[in-house]
Amino acid sequence: MKSLTPWRWNPVRGEYEQGARPALQGTGEISAIRAFSNCTMLLLGGTGFVGKVFLAMILDRFPELRHLVVQVRPRKNVSGEQRFYSDILTSPPVRTTVERLGGADAVRQKVTVLEGDLDEPLCGFSAESLDQLKGKIDVVVNLAGVVDFDPPVNESFETNVYGTQHLIELVQLLGAKLVHVSTCYVAGKRDGRASSDA
Repeated sequence: MKSLTPWRWNPVRGEYEQGARPALQGTGEISAIRAFSNCTMLLLGGTGFVGKVFLAMILDRFPELRHLVVQVRPRKNVSGEQRFYSDILTSPPVRTTVERLGGADAVRQKVTVLEGDLDEPLCGFSAESLDQLKGKIDVVVNLAGVVDFDPPVNESFETNVYGTQHLIELVQLLGAKLVHVSTCYVAGKRDGRASSDA
C-alpha cells in the first residue's frame, strides 16, 4: 500500500523526514569481519565478564584487525598493563585463545594496553595517550558499565550516565565510530524477551 503522506520515519536518525525513501544500495549483508578488517579498535570494558568473552573472540576470530587498544583501569598497587597480562589474559574466557595464539608475547604484538577510567572526563586517558590515539582509532567498542541490578543510584549514574557522556566526548575527539553495548537496564520494567524495535 502506498503511503498518502510525503513523510517517512528514519529509524537511524530517530525522526520523520520528508520526501521519497532513497533507493537501497549494496547487498544488505553485514560482515563484522569486513567492517573490522584493517582497522584499529579501542576496547573499553574488556576486563568484565562480557568484555573478556568479547576480547577472546576479537583476538581469535578477527585476524584482519590491524591493532587492538584495550583500556584497563589500574588497581591499588597494580598498573593497568600488569592487570591485563596477569589477570585478564589468564582468565578462563581468554586463556585458551591466548595459548592458541602463542602466548602473551604474541598478544603484545596485536594489543596495546592503556590506563583509563570511564568515570573520568575523556575516559581518564592521559594527554599523552590521547595524542597517541588521535587519528589512529577507527572504532571504539564500549562494554564498560555498572551491571549490578541494585547499586546505589549515585554509583550507577556515575558510570552508566556520566561515563557514557565521557565516552561520547572521547569518540568525538578521536573522530571514531562507536559501538556501545549495554548489559543491563536496557528493557526498563519489561519481563521476558524485548526486541530492539519495541
